[in-house]
Amino acid sequence: MFVGLILQGYKVYYTLTPELPVSLWTVHEVHDDALLTTVSNLLGNRSYSLRLLAFTEVGDGPLSHVINVTTSTGITSH
Repeated sequence: MFVGLILQGYKVYYTLTPELPVSLWTVHEVHDDALLTTVSNLLGNRSYSLRLLAFTEVGDGPLSHVINVTTSTGITSH
């Protein structure tokens, strides 16, 4: 583990098909010190699997455990 490195951002990996390898999941990258983000273009009334990781200048940290979320109906793309 690298101690004292500056956090550069985090990545949100998400998919409707969690049995796929994470390398095939869609990734939403967030830079700087943003605490919130919005993942756009999700389909309504679907169950997504998410995994998160933080990254520094030396690379990615470990992936989180899977987080399962369900979108609401009526979600529109922006």
